[in-house]
Amino acid sequence: MARDARLDAARGPQARALIALLFLLAFSLSHAAGQTRVSVANHSEADPSQQVKQLFRAGKWEDVVRAVPQSPDEPADMELDRGLALAQLHRWREAKAALQAGHVGHPHDARFLVELAGIAYVEKDYSTAKTDLRRALILDPKNAYADNLLASIYFLEANLEAVLKYWNRAGKPILSDLRYDPTPRLDPLILDWAFKFSPGSVWTRHQFLMTQAELNLLDLFPHTFYDLQAQPNGSFQLAWHDSQRSAWNSWTLEGIVPMLRGLPYETVYPEFSNLNHKGLNWFSMFRWDKEKRRVTSEIAAPIQENPKYRFRMYLDGRNENWNVTNTLLPRTPSVAGFN
Repeated sequence: MARDARLDAARGPQARALIALLFLLAFSLSHAAGQTRVSVANHSEADPSQQVKQLFRAGKWEDVVRAVPQSPDEPADMELDRGLALAQLHRWREAKAALQAGHVGHPHDARFLVELAGIAYVEKDYSTAKTDLRRALILDPKNAYADNLLASIYFLEANLEAVLKYWNRAGKPILSDLRYDPTPRLDPLILDWAFKFSPGSVWTRHQFLMTQAELNLLDLFPHTFYDLQAQPNGSFQLAWHDSQRSAWNSWTLEGIVPMLRGLPYETVYPEFSNLNHKGLNWFSMFRWDKEKRRVTSEIAAPIQENPKYRFRMYLDGRNENWNVTNTLLPRTPSVAGFN
């Protein structure tokens, strides 16, 4: 027992030392883990891309430019932010250089081309803007912003067919109504047949081309202009401006001058357009020159008031004298002329 007691007394300090050692080890591990967490947190807080994003969201454009170095090795997002910040500062030349460098470094990222097109649009360089946007759409065919901007440029250029091509991809424009300016002197039923659109639905490029083809068939409107006017609800009103061919039915200057335009050549052109407002046209010519007498007459009109179908009847009579002397090979005998 006495021996055991001494052994216990001898083990007491060792056990306490072991406990202390284990406590120190646990504390060291805990402290190391804490340092690791702090290090990771500090690294996250010091992530340059996150800092740039925060500066960009805060609108601190100068700070963004300073935070992103001019280097081809930067991530795409940071190069894009630098270019956009320069654009916000109206430093257009530097912005274009930054975005072009970003496009070279990241050739499959359509965003650089879209933003370059935006700068070209601001500078009214529409040709360059259209080229960049079309290239961007090859890389990203579903880029709605590129479609809208390209359609806007074509709208400024009055190229309605191209406007509809790109707007249709974004589900636009939805037509609410159609307005004539001025109102054509034509049977409303014929106009209803000609204009292909449904209120409340998207007006498509195909419908526009069909409308234009049928209006051309009427041969009444030599000059037309379409205008899409935005409405508060997001739809568009289509305004159609026309210059209708005059119907000569009275002895007025407007009717007489076109008919007599060929008098120096012994020719007159009796013409009547849109008779009875039914789209019926009668065009004719009479020439009494004794060497080249000619009479032509043509009548055309829609069938059952539908401009898609049209009948046309015409005749052409001539009595002309032709002189062909010296018009064939020099050594080939020929008659002097024929009728």
